[in-house]
Amino acid sequence: MKVGDLVSLKCFPPIELGFGADPKSGLIVRTGEKHPHTWVVVLSGKEYVIQESGLEVINELSDEQLDLVKGGMSPRAFSNWRVEVLNEGR
Repeated sequence: MKVGDLVSLKCFPPIELGFGADPKSGLIVRTGEKHPHTWVVVLSGKEYVIQESGLEVINELSDEQLDLVKGGMSPRAFSNWRVEVLNEGR
């Protein structure tokens, strides 16, 4: 697992997303700072710290999953946004 990976949740979603939330995928944007084996993941347009054991790397997103990650961006806009996020940490 690394920054920039697209991931699906194998765990319950963060409580801040609300009862019944079901974000199917997200994007790793950086490592978690406070706890080992955690990643900061963008889910539904917001960042959450999630344990590595609760994540699974996926190869590509469906249109429905893309809507959940970054608020309905087109694939091209999402790709540009992803590059920007990854370059922020350099």
